[in-house]
Amino acid sequence: MAYHYSGISQQSVTELQHLTEFIGDLLFNNSDANSFSHTWEVKNIDAYLQKKSNLFCEEFGWCQSAIKVRLPKEGQKWNTETETPELEIPRVYHHSITDIIETFNMTLYHEFWKSPDGHNIKVFSKAYSSTKIVEIYVEINNLPHEARDDLKCTIASLMFWSNATHLANFGNTSL
Repeated sequence: MAYHYSGISQQSVTELQHLTEFIGDLLFNNSDANSFSHTWEVKNIDAYLQKKSNLFCEEFGWCQSAIKVRLPKEGQKWNTETETPELEIPRVYHHSITDIIETFNMTLYHEFWKSPDGHNIKVFSKAYSSTKIVEIYVEINNLPHEARDDLKCTIASLMFWSNATHLANFGNTSL
């Protein structure tokens, strides 16, 4: 419990449970923990990222950027969002969103299954074949185009999430 109540802010119950599971794992070796150095590991990771053989290199489609995050402060108000303090985080690895979109199916369609008794039943499987997306696709393609506009109009339905998405904690329960 000392770990749980240590540090600047208290550790979450989930973090404490993860630590307990990690230490309790049969593959965990105490001698590894005794020789662990955060500084050394960070240097090793940095050296790995400088090599062209790492999984985050440009040849695998990764980009490296700095991002800026606005930092709100409790009890402090600013007239506009641009006046709030900003934290710049260097070396964030990501893929270009347009590269990801190009790998998606851009041809929309309805899919049906013919049952043994002869009925056609609509199959719901992918977002790009949903009724609403196909309706929007038709609506966009029915809009007036300029005389020499030969570009194909399409729609890309995007869903964003994080593996670390966490909405709230309620004791040991989370959303």
